Amino acid sequence: MNNIQTKFHNLNPEFHYEWKDTDGELLIFDATVVKNSGERFKAIKISSIQLTARLIKGNYDKFVVGAAVKVKLHFYLYGLMAEIVQLKKNMRIN
Repeated sequence: MNNIQTKFHNLNPEFHYEWKDTDGELLIFDATVVKNSGERFKAIKISSIQLTARLIKGNYDKFVVGAAVKVKLHFYLYGLMAEIVQLKKNMRIN
């Protein structure tokens, strides 16, 4: 990513790829909504790949900390971010 950022100055910062499998199918991960103390924004934790990622821009107020969700991952020039695509069944939202 550093090489891309130093060589290409006019790239759109919103340019990204979604995480897909080897067949090109979009991968959806089971995750849990988390919030680290001292941080303003919620994030997600995907236990199966030992990853905690920030959420892309949006309003996630309705998702309570600890809620089980399904997410897709996006590779941006500035890092990996997650997008909640579904609340798992039998989970409560505010």
